[in-house]
Amino acid sequence: MKHYTAKWFPDGKRLLCQCAEPGHLTRNYVIDVQTGEARPLTPEGTFGLRISPDGSLIVVADLEGKQTVWPVAGGGHVHSCACIR
Repeated sequence: MKHYTAKWFPDGKRLLCQCAEPGHLTRNYVIDVQTGEARPLTPEGTFGLRISPDGSLIVVADLEGKQTVWPVAGGGHVHSCACIR
């Protein structure tokens, strides 16, 4: 897996990382720093490193520039938004 960029979560225990597996588009992963486990969070073709202050949500954009809020705990996107810059 290729790692492009990363940002620390507020808890200092996890990283939000933009990565891509060979032959695939980028997506966001949550990496547990202690175990090294990388869990995919968003679908392929998404990117962004905005993390909410409490670490529960991230904002990513797709290839068309559409921004979406995703819960870090999983379960799919919360909602689309056009107001975040």
